[in-house]
Amino acid sequence: MPFSKESDRWQQAIYYFTGYEAPKIDTLFEEWFGNDEIPLMKVQLTKQKSVTYVDVDDLQWRVDNAGRNINNTDFVIPFYKTGDEEESGEEASGDEVTYYKARFTLLGNHNMEDRPTGGVYEGGKNKARYDNDFKKSDNGTEWDTGPHTQYAYGTGRALEALLDNDGGTTGFEWNGISVPPERVVDLASFDRAAGAFDRVARFYVNRQAELEEWHKRVGMQENEAWKGTAAGVFWHLIHMLNKRYEDYADDLRNGALFSVPGDAIRIAGDVFKNAARGLQQDWATWEAKDGNPLSFLSDLLSKITDHVWDHNITKITYKVHTRARGETETTYHATGKFRQDAVDEKGHNYGPLNSLETWKAVGQAAIERWKKSVEENLVDNADFALRTVHDAWSPSVFDLGTIKTSSGDSLSKEYEEDVADKEKKEAEQKEKDQEKKEKEWEEKQEKYQKEQEEKEEKYRKEQEEKEEKYRKEQEEKEKEAKEEAARKEKEWEEKQAEAEAEQERKEKEAEAKQDKYMQEQEAKQEQKEKEQEQKEKEAEAKAAAKEKEQEQKQAEQEAKQEQKEKEQEQKQAEAEKEAEQKQAEQEAKQEQKEKEAEQEQQQAKKEAEADQKEQEAKQEQQEQEQEQKQAEAEKEQEQKEKEAEAKQEEQQKKQEEYQQQQQQFQISQVTQQKAEQERAKKEQEQKEAEQEQKQAEAEKEAEQKQAEQEAKQEQKEAEQEQKQAEAEKEAEQKQAEQEAKQE
Repeated sequence: MPFSKESDRWQQAIYYFTGYEAPKIDTLFEEWFGNDEIPLMKVQLTKQKSVTYVDVDDLQWRVDNAGRNINNTDFVIPFYKTGDEEESGEEASGDEVTYYKARFTLLGNHNMEDRPTGGVYEGGKNKARYDNDFKKSDNGTEWDTGPHTQYAYGTGRALEALLDNDGGTTGFEWNGISVPPERVVDLASFDRAAGAFDRVARFYVNRQAELEEWHKRVGMQENEAWKGTAAGVFWHLIHMLNKRYEDYADDLRNGALFSVPGDAIRIAGDVFKNAARGLQQDWATWEAKDGNPLSFLSDLLSKITDHVWDHNITKITYKVHTRARGETETTYHATGKFRQDAVDEKGHNYGPLNSLETWKAVGQAAIERWKKSVEENLVDNADFALRTVHDAWSPSVFDLGTIKTSSGDSLSKEYEEDVADKEKKEAEQKEKDQEKKEKEWEEKQEKYQKEQEEKEEKYRKEQEEKEEKYRKEQEEKEKEAKEEAARKEKEWEEKQAEAEAEQERKEKEAEAKQDKYMQEQEAKQEQKEKEQEQKEKEAEAKAAAKEKEQEQKQAEQEAKQEQKEKEQEQKQAEAEKEAEQKQAEQEAKQEQKEKEAEQEQQQAKKEAEADQKEQEAKQEQQEQEQEQKQAEAEKEQEQKEKEAEAKQEEQQKKQEEYQQQQQQFQISQVTQQKAEQERAKKEQEQKEAEQEQKQAEAEKEAEQKQAEQEAKQEQKEAEQEQKQAEAEKEAEQKQAEQEAKQE
């Protein structure tokens, strides 16, 4: 069952004993779950390709296929399933089965070679890594074990700091939770307080011895001649002080070195320390055995595995079917006692084995078992510790004693009778003297008040002058800062204008360079076209002249034409071929020149673009530097203003403290005068005999309560030893059972 705020006494006890405030137990597992919100683990249900038939006596099969740390995961439970998803129980007898495996990945600190054990560690947020089994459905499960470790382990560490560290829990911090100074608990504070009372008791004892020596010197009995004189007053003063210090010493001291209040404080401190030590020992035993909730989960999965083995894995049979052509086929079926539910050792049914909701309930059951161990091992002991300290510190037990003053500590009755006449005669004079003293005191007070007012006025003027001076300095600094900022802004604007002008000039130069280059290219292209045209005309003219010459030679040498016809045709072909070759070379050269011109134009364009980008980058850098300088100037100005305000507040605070000190001094003067007047009139009302009787009763009651406390402490120790013996016996029994199962 979930803990209520009232039942979470372990968390409260640690808070009271150490000042360490752990999270509430109901908040520890809010972010500790895997897929489908299953607490403490991730679960994957996979259908196998074929059915594996298991021999009932083949226990090695179970060792290899079921339990902890097999099949590359933390825990595996194989099982058979029949029918629809929701079918379970014995109704499936005779139905054909399919084979499944439930694979479990435990989230948290554990070593699955054996049952997860305890051990202090600082938890926190974690994220699962992909593996072969979960990578298709798991996007990286995240969980947080921090709150659990703060509760389960931080509380014990706080007790250890209280018991073992100088200064107790001063500066203690564990996994993100620290003990603030106002909640620190230091066991040494009991000894310090007790020692202070011991020193007071020794002071009165030592002073009483000196006063007794004075009393012996002036006489234990009053001299008749001193009555009504200053010597008689002095004798009565010594007599009164000796009696009072004797009463104080008798009421405070407890032996030569200790005091009654000091011993009471030490006893209370010992009770508190012993209770804290008991809590720490209870926690250490529990933490090593049951601190890790994964141990409960692992044990619960083992119990469910036992039930699956006995009522599922070993409760199937098979049938062999003969098909056409002599082929055989084997099918597997459930028997009469077949079950397919997750059931623990107590017979509790969590649901079908193939449902994730079933394993969600199993994880929650493990958490509840862990909480029950907290209640049984820590909460009950915390209740006992709190009650023990409460009883030891109750007013009926924790008694610092009383300090009495015997009657007759003022002027004795006999002295009053002896000096009555003298006091009557001197009363008027004393009254006059008192009035004179009061008047002088009032005059002194008025004079003192006037001096204080003059000092305050002087101080106020000095403060005003300092404030005015500081204000002017601040105005001057602000003015200088504004001027500096304006100057820097003007410089930045000038640099910006220069940069823009330079950029514009470079752009114009680039454009002019580009235009000039284009014009030159166009002129070159035009010149090349003219040269080409001229060459073509010359070639045509040469061809025409050559043709004319040929005709003339043909007319002259018609006789030779037939003989040289083949030769002429060959030469003509070679000439035509040479002309075509020259024409092709000329065209290739023209094309190459055009490509070179185009490349030069593109290169010039790229250089212009690069210059443009470089200029833009420089401009952007200058803007960033200017913004940074402006921000630094503003930050510096803001810091100076804060420092000025802090100084102003400090001056104001000092002035207020000075005024409070003056007021307290005046009040103390008036209070002291009234106390002296009242102390002279006050008389002791209780008698010494009655006081001694009360003292005897108080001592008797204290001895009786001390005896009761010792008896309770012995009973607690006996119960603790019995619990420890039972826990050790239970651990040995479980170890023996585990060894027997393993064998």
